[in-house]
Amino acid sequence: MNAEFKKSEKICIWIIFTVMGLLALSIMLPVFWAIYASFKGRLDYAFDPVSFPKKMMWENYVKIYEHLKVSVTTESGQKQVDFAGMFTNSVVYSSLESLMSVLMPGVLGYIVAMYRFKGREFIQGLNVFIMTIPIITSLAASLRVLKNFGIYDNMLLYVFTQNGAFGFNFLLFYGAFKGLSWTYAEAAFLDGAGHFKVMVKIMWPMMLPTFAMMFVLSFVSSWNTYETFLIYLPSFPNLFLGMYYYQNSASINYATPPEILAGLILVAIPSGILYASSQKLLRSRFIIGGIKG
Repeated sequence: MNAEFKKSEKICIWIIFTVMGLLALSIMLPVFWAIYASFKGRLDYAFDPVSFPKKMMWENYVKIYEHLKVSVTTESGQKQVDFAGMFTNSVVYSSLESLMSVLMPGVLGYIVAMYRFKGREFIQGLNVFIMTIPIITSLAASLRVLKNFGIYDNMLLYVFTQNGAFGFNFLLFYGAFKGLSWTYAEAAFLDGAGHFKVMVKIMWPMMLPTFAMMFVLSFVSSWNTYETFLIYLPSFPNLFLGMYYYQNSASINYATPPEILAGLILVAIPSGILYASSQKLLRSRFIIGGIKG
C-alpha cells in the first residue's frame, strides 16, 4: 500500500532532504579538494590552491612512501621505522584492538542478557557508572600504573589489558542478545550441548552482523588514531603518528602542502576501503534468527 503524503508533509520532506544533502556536500567537498590538491606541484598549489592541477604529480605519493620515517628509542638504541613498519603496526594494533573490543563485551553482554544470577543488576549499574566517570585528568596516573606493571610501550600487553568488557559495546550487545529467543539454547541443551558450545556455535553466529559491524567501526577508529601511540606506545609508531611527525616537521623535510595531503590520503586508504566495502553489512539487520511460526 503506497503512502499518500499531504502537501505540507511533502514540503517538510523536501526541506529535510535539501538540508541533509547540503550537509553531506559540505562534508564531501573538502575530501574531494584534498584528493585533487594532493596531485599539485609546489608552485601550482601556491598560486591557485582551489583549481584542478595542471599536471598530475604522482611523485607526491612516491615521496611520502620513501620519506615517511620515524625515529624511536628502544633498549638497543635509536632505530628508524619506515612506511612498511608503521603499516604493520597499524594492522596489528587495529586488528587486535577491534577483536578485543568486540569479544569481551560480547561475552559479558551474552551472560548478563541470557542468564539470571545474583549481581546481574549490579553489573548493569556498574557499567553505567563507569561510563560516567571523567577520565580526562587520569593520564598521569594511568602512565604511572602502566609503567609499574610493564604494560607501557608493550603493544600486546596494552591491547589485552586496556580493553574491558564495559562501555557502549556492552550495552549494544546486551540489548541485541535480549532480542534472541532462549528456545535455540533449550533445543541445543536437549541434544547434549553445553553452555559454552551453545554460546559459540548457536547464539553467536546469529549475532554475526552485529559482531562484524562493531569490528569494522572499531577497526576504523583504531586505524585513524595516533594519540595512543604517541603517549603509550612510542616504540610502535603507526601511520597516522608518522604523518603527525611528518606534518609538524614539514619545514625540515621541505614538505609541501600537496605532499602532506597525499600522505594523509595514502594512510587513510585502507580504513576507507574497509568501511566502504562494509556498507551493505552496516545497513543490514543487527540480528538474524531461525524460529518459524
